[in-house]
Amino acid sequence: MHEDPTHARAGVLFEAWVLGELDGYGVSEGSLAWDRRVGRLFTALTAATGFRTDLEHPADDERAARRWCWAEGWSLMSQDEDLLLMDDAYMRPLLEEAAAGCTKRAYALAIVAHHVRDSLHTALWPRDTATPGATVVVQAVDAALTRAADLLPLAPQDAELIGYLERLVSYRRPHKVGWDEATARVLDVRTCHPDASTPVVLHQRGKTWIAELPQAHILAGALHIDVGTGRMSGVPATKR
Repeated sequence: MHEDPTHARAGVLFEAWVLGELDGYGVSEGSLAWDRRVGRLFTALTAATGFRTDLEHPADDERAARRWCWAEGWSLMSQDEDLLLMDDAYMRPLLEEAAAGCTKRAYALAIVAHHVRDSLHTALWPRDTATPGATVVVQAVDAALTRAADLLPLAPQDAELIGYLERLVSYRRPHKVGWDEATARVLDVRTCHPDASTPVVLHQRGKTWIAELPQAHILAGALHIDVGTGRMSGVPATKR
């Protein structure tokens, strides 16, 4: 069976675009506008002719990451490629390309939510010689919530992502936390995804809400939430 010559030529151009070999073109309109226009062209070509490609290549910089958002059939690596983009530096580009209607819009938004969630989860836990609830932990949590606040204005119209970021922003303000909010916080700081199918195990001890929260899905631990202020910290099982 012979390969469609139109698809073959399109495949060559697609690979050249992914590798940045067409970067000399479209300079007058700006590289961002050029990449989006070419991305839309390949999307339309796929819809019209069934053109498909399968290319694995890393994104070495922000422009390449933005181009990846528009390139169906381009994977950064064969497995867990999202991990390569889970970095603070890529959050704005992913949100901006999603807002522009990129081909991988849903995927890009999922990567942002995953990174924000994992960053907050990581911030909860004491590191080195720090103790649970130590100032360094409080500062790390506040920094993670602040980054979520910075991303909120960039989020495109996506109810799930906006709702999640808005909840995190609300956690920055000291206030009394009831049962329902404490439960929501547990779901919001579970690593990777909310895992709503796993019940939240929560109880109150004095002025603290305590919920089971394994660290990184591996180490037993608990989430402590101050009832009066909402301050959160992760507590390893040996220090409960």
